[in-house]
Amino acid sequence: MKGTGDFNFKCLKPFESGFFVPYNVKDMQAIRIKNEWAIVVCINNEGLRIFRTNSSATSNVIATK
Repeated sequence: MKGTGDFNFKCLKPFESGFFVPYNVKDMQAIRIKNEWAIVVCINNEGLRIFRTNSSATSNVIATK
């Protein structure tokens, strides 16, 4: 989702946003970890996964379960 600036949001396709989680996602939250942004993803019947927003990282998944 991308904010349009008027309290509305537009859905983005994965190729537009550069982010895709191919699981049964129940919730996502942006958090700060050591001055970097990360996305915490809650997946149904699994543990949490944390994705860094830094696209230059070799692996964007920094923790699971």
